[in-house]
Amino acid sequence: DLTEENSDITEIILTEGIFDVWAYHKAGIDNAMAVFGSSLSDEQIKLILQLNLDVTLSFDNDKAGNKATDKAIKVLKNKVTVKKINLPEGKDPADIETEELLKAYLNRTKIL
Repeated sequence: DLTEENSDITEIILTEGIFDVWAYHKAGIDNAMAVFGSSLSDEQIKLILQLNLDVTLSFDNDKAGNKATDKAIKVLKNKVTVKKINLPEGKDPADIETEELLKAYLNRTKIL
């Protein structure tokens, strides 16, 4: 169980793929998880909500990623705290330099 083993984790970062997770790991951020696609399944949503952690969305900044972000916000908002990482247009976490990714993470915005 993620919360029992790492009680200091207060959020998870959702990305589309494993290379994005590796990019966050390279930046020293070890709480990223890949959903392996550009949308969340019902089962993934159920598991995410069971974690009772804040959720930070870091899907690609392209048409599919933005659609997935909007859908995830609608599903998760008011159930958990949702934040969004704003990446440069057309980019995903693995496309940008580590320092730029870290800056984007530190400047993530809370969805109200």
